[in-house]
Amino acid sequence: MFKKSVTVVLAAVAAGCTATQGTRIDADQTTDFIKGRTTKAEAVSKLGAPYSESSAPSGSVLLYVFSKRTAQASNFVPVLNWFKGRTDSESQTCRFLFDVKGTYQSHDCTGASATQRAALEETRLTPAH
Repeated sequence: MFKKSVTVVLAAVAAGCTATQGTRIDADQTTDFIKGRTTKAEAVSKLGAPYSESSAPSGSVLLYVFSKRTAQASNFVPVLNWFKGRTDSESQTCRFLFDVKGTYQSHDCTGASATQRAALEETRLTPAH
């Protein structure tokens, strides 16, 4: 039993750790949204609950926010994490605009990804000319 428990724990550490929040919006999820026809309720039904909703005299905005951080397994190994530790991150923000009648008008999405490396990771220097 002990061997099995140790194996499971080691496998989990080797896989790294991932933290995900929010809803990622893929382009294919919005292909059937029709300006002036798709309702806010239909959009929420298809995309899930938004991160936030705001109202304005011209209508409303649904905001969807997504973030994902993945720490590599080497981050959890003492000393090795100084040289080979790495965390990958990804984010996305999408705004969906609806008129005062609650019908879809437009949307836009922006996203980014980055990799944070260990402070002592090997750096290749280029000689000055």
